[in-house]
Amino acid sequence: YISAPLSRRPLDYWLKRATNGPHDVYDNLTLRERQVLHLVGQGLSRTEIAHRLNVSPRTVETHRDNTKVKLGLRGQAALVRYAVERQLMQEQA
Repeated sequence: YISAPLSRRPLDYWLKRATNGPHDVYDNLTLRERQVLHLVGQGLSRTEIAHRLNVSPRTVETHRDNTKVKLGLRGQAALVRYAVERQLMQEQA
């Protein structure tokens, strides 16, 4: 028996994922979290990011917090440093 979350993807996917060694935690981020991270890397404030993404500043803050948790980072400076190290400062297409 395979539980519902696992059965949504082919078994080969899970086998490859388990045997390919450690994966990049960046892959765990949602599309919106990645967008926010890119904009943080560009030096935008949460208000500027909110305006650009047409969401509330509180929503941006939630995405930033979730991103920090998923990446194992503490604080805004660590998030910016991560974006710089990953070269995420460029505008997304």
